Amino acid sequence: MKKREGQGKRRLVWGDVFPKSRLLLADNGDGKRVRVEGAKKLLLCLEKEIKILLCDEILHFVGEGLSCTAYASGALEVAGTLFEIRFECNAKGGRGR
Repeated sequence: MKKREGQGKRRLVWGDVFPKSRLLLADNGDGKRVRVEGAKKLLLCLEKEIKILLCDEILHFVGEGLSCTAYASGALEVAGTLFEIRFECNAKGGRGR
């Protein structure tokens, strides 16, 4: 939580309650899937890599047989064999990890 300067009380910020983005990993027996919530734009969707623009970063999946199986209202689902998941710096001044 963040504090306002000059005040002793803590002030709740929406980012503390509702994250800007969220990743959910699921294994339903048939295969593994990743649900991404908070996506701004699907930048690239190939069989070997998928890139998704989040608020200030790019989420990059690398693997085989990748596909975007669902995309609606800022949430999408990625299926396939994943080798790597990483966050990249957005060229427009975002931060990377």
